[in-house]
Amino acid sequence: MSEWISTTEAAQRIGVGSVTIRNGIQAAQLPARREGPIWLVDASALDRYRRSLAPQAGRPRKQHPITPTGHRAMSMLREWGTGGAAEELALVLEVNAGNVRKGLAIAEKLHLVSREGSQWSLTTGGQRWLTEHSVEVAA
Repeated sequence: MSEWISTTEAAQRIGVGSVTIRNGIQAAQLPARREGPIWLVDASALDRYRRSLAPQAGRPRKQHPITPTGHRAMSMLREWGTGGAAEELALVLEVNAGNVRKGLAIAEKLHLVSREGSQWSLTTGGQRWLTEHSVEVAA
């Protein structure tokens, strides 16, 4: 005899959202029955359904945590050859200084830039990283 579970429990068991379970029911890919307002899913079909799920299409995930603004700020540091303040970089890049500080703080945690006071500079690791992740910098 099959075990029938709620869509929420089914989603938790296979590590997906409830919407994914409801989509599977609607597409007749997952056996289910309705009891009043509640859909119940055949628990024995969950593993098969999970294996049938293709990776979600859409925007690819970032390969690195550096923000686009941080990336552009690092590129400017490389171009300038010396340290610069976040406010100066923000003026040149025409973005908010807070976004520059955030991007550089992330890069600092990854040892790609270093800071002395308010002056930022690119590390050797940052030079290497920029070479591997080149991007056009708008001046």
